[in-house]
Amino acid sequence: MRKQLVALSLLLIAGLAVSCSNPASAAKNSSTKGSVGTVKVAFKDGSKAIGTRASSNLRAVKRGSRAIVADWDTTIKSYAVTLHCTSVSTADMTATASVADGSVTFSSVATGTWNVSATALNIEGVTVGAGSASGQEISSEGTTDIPISISQTQTGTGNFSFTFRFPQSSANYVAARLYDTGNTAVGDLIVPTLTNISTTLFEATVAESGVASGNYRLQLSFSRDGVPVGIYGEGVNVWDNVTSDQWLNPSGTYLSMRTFSESDFASGDASLADLGVMVDGEATVIPTAFDSSTTEYSIYASEGTSITFVPVESVSGQKVQYQVNGGGYSTLYTGEFTNPVQSGDTVDFLVTAPDHQTTKIYTVAILRSAATYIYFAPGIYTNLDFTAESTEVTEGNTVQISSATGGSNWQWFVNGTKQEETTSTYSFSSEVPGFFTICVTVTVDGVVYSGSVNVTVNPNQP
Repeated sequence: MRKQLVALSLLLIAGLAVSCSNPASAAKNSSTKGSVGTVKVAFKDGSKAIGTRASSNLRAVKRGSRAIVADWDTTIKSYAVTLHCTSVSTADMTATASVADGSVTFSSVATGTWNVSATALNIEGVTVGAGSASGQEISSEGTTDIPISISQTQTGTGNFSFTFRFPQSSANYVAARLYDTGNTAVGDLIVPTLTNISTTLFEATVAESGVASGNYRLQLSFSRDGVPVGIYGEGVNVWDNVTSDQWLNPSGTYLSMRTFSESDFASGDASLADLGVMVDGEATVIPTAFDSSTTEYSIYASEGTSITFVPVESVSGQKVQYQVNGGGYSTLYTGEFTNPVQSGDTVDFLVTAPDHQTTKIYTVAILRSAATYIYFAPGIYTNLDFTAESTEVTEGNTVQISSATGGSNWQWFVNGTKQEETTSTYSFSSEVPGFFTICVTVTVDGVVYSGSVNVTVNPNQP
């Protein structure tokens, strides 16, 4: 019996000796030389990796390259690292490191295969990101460097906040709604309070807390006095336990807010680019040259003449309506309006800008006096009594055009080129055969009149 006890004691002692030679035991008490090593876990590019990842993840849910993300450089305050050996049985090793440190070093790590896991913590010590590296072989020679890339976690809830400014002249109401990647509305409609930060700018903040982590699109709908003036989408990344409140603009810069400009909204331009006129199907010119800032014009025509007006939009999206003698506006769908006019008729053109708010009215008065009207195609009707000796001559001969009507400020034009003649009589000749249009304008009793005549110059016969 005593021999058996001695044998059992020796067996137990031998067993303890084998356990002490185990690398795991050596890692814990560092008593076996050559069986442990040093490990350095680094996070130096962690915040940059997060920023890049945030931008790329948003491509499916945002328009352009705009995004609302968290400022990871200020959110992450420390890292917690755990080493777990998979090749031998030994206790896990843990350590923490500040963002300033950028890495953590473990000494006396048993040689073998280890998995490394790390979590990023905010100032309250709450996990906001994680990363890992599996199957890392640790040797006893030198230091084993293990880089860890931290990714945001999206398994819980987070928050977002978006501050923006916009011109008071463009909109006076905004509503926001969050949509998931399936374009399904999430939560309630958000109507932020508008704050006057100046005489020209509104500021608003759209914020939600406790939002399920994930990727979203924030839609902002602007209006003015109930009329929509613009809809914009911003990509939103919501991550666990953080607030995404930085606007990542298209150039990759993080900003605390976005400022919309007037050009981001529907145009408020209600001016026409031109107002064309055709008399009995022939293009003509308004006596007073069209200017988008001038809203009142007059033309002269005989009773029953068919006049076509062709208003030309200056920006896409303008709406043009017309009315005759205040009879109520009708929308101009074809881009032109034709009407047999009567003396004293007034035609108004109401132009509404794309912002649905700004308007401008152009008025054309159709006049007729007791004087005789003579039509000089392709000009307009006028009360100037022009007498042309001939409208068809051979080259080198002269056409004399004169008027029996008095007036001042005579101006003559040949094919659009102003001539030096300033009296009521103009002599025209050409050494070159061809077709010429001679136009004249004159002021009578403070009113500008105009007319034109076509002259054909034929070649000399041999």
